[in-house]
Amino acid sequence: MSSTPPENMNDNLRGIHRLGSATSELFSRVYAGLKRRSQPGNGDTTSIVTQQVHERNRQLRQMLQQRDADIDRLHSILNSIQDGIIMQDTEGRVLMTNPAAQLLLGNMKYFWQSELGIWFQRFREFTSDGTEVALVGRSERFEIQDKILAVQMAIVSDSENHRIGTLMILRDVTRDALAERLKNNIITTISHELKTPMNVMRIASEILLSQPTDAPPNRKMLEKLSKNIDVLDRMIIELLDISEMSSGSFDIHRAPVNIEALIEDVVISFKADVLKAKLEVHQMVRSSNKLQLVGDAPRLKWAVGHLLRNAISYTEPGGTIRLAAKLEDGQIVIKFKDTGVGIRPEDLPRIFDLFERGEARNSNGKRLDPRGLGQGLFIAQKVAEAHGGILTVESQLYQGSLFTLSLPVQFPPALPA
Repeated sequence: MSSTPPENMNDNLRGIHRLGSATSELFSRVYAGLKRRSQPGNGDTTSIVTQQVHERNRQLRQMLQQRDADIDRLHSILNSIQDGIIMQDTEGRVLMTNPAAQLLLGNMKYFWQSELGIWFQRFREFTSDGTEVALVGRSERFEIQDKILAVQMAIVSDSENHRIGTLMILRDVTRDALAERLKNNIITTISHELKTPMNVMRIASEILLSQPTDAPPNRKMLEKLSKNIDVLDRMIIELLDISEMSSGSFDIHRAPVNIEALIEDVVISFKADVLKAKLEVHQMVRSSNKLQLVGDAPRLKWAVGHLLRNAISYTEPGGTIRLAAKLEDGQIVIKFKDTGVGIRPEDLPRIFDLFERGEARNSNGKRLDPRGLGQGLFIAQKVAEAHGGILTVESQLYQGSLFTLSLPVQFPPALPA
């Protein structure tokens, strides 16, 4: 390998130095020129472009800030709406669900596998009609988590009529649906309840009218007429009482009442029902001469009658119903113990609600569905409260129920409506 002479090395270094100085001068001139061209007012096009870029960036930042503000405002509005809202894009992804929708539907994990999610998918290919939010189809009802939801779909489009997603609107109509069912049930039940006494009265009247004018009165037919007129009268008064109880204006009469005689009358009036149901009813009254109180005898009789009817309706053939009455600490306590199918734990909190009828099944799973509006226990409780007393219940499924009616001997001096 040859070595470079010292004089040649110095020449090379001097050449590199001159090249570096020239390069430095070249870049200094270039930078100085660029600096002059970037200064405003010199008429250079680069300055104008730079200003335009800065202005465009400023406008974009403002647009983004406005968009974020609009999104926040939209979220605030949707979060405050009581109806559930679910927004879906054109690819089927859920973009947003407001708190109301999450509360109505619960866990959204399996939403698309649910009946509601499948129905949602049907509208993915629908097109807009020219409006930004266009309702499609008709409102449908779905039962979700023990709720009845009315669901309406809408197609969302942009200002150029391009579809950008789908909107689902959920509304909880459980109360409305139940009220509608209840209304229909009330009309049907009242029609049946009225039909029986009306038919008996019609037949008895026809028989009486067909007899000769000089024939002696048909006492049997007259008794049937009188009995069924009483039934109709009781039904009408009871419906009026329900209205007063619901409005808080229920009032009762005050007169001496013999509880032993009242219970005996009620048991006798249900004798035919007890025989038809193949049940046994046992009565046990202690200190009968002390079972006296001041109250409204007809309404107390209705309360006791509803409790006995309830026991008969939910006790299967061969069962037993026991009525016991005694005086205890200034209270007349009447117990209704049956060997019926009992009450489900989830139905117990609502058992005294108006028109509430729990689902009753025997140990074999057969459903018991006696006729009625579900007003009996409501009336019995309100009558007890109007007398200053209480009505309680204890029950075990398939092992029977115990209703306890406690009434004070002395009528309360001041009783709120």
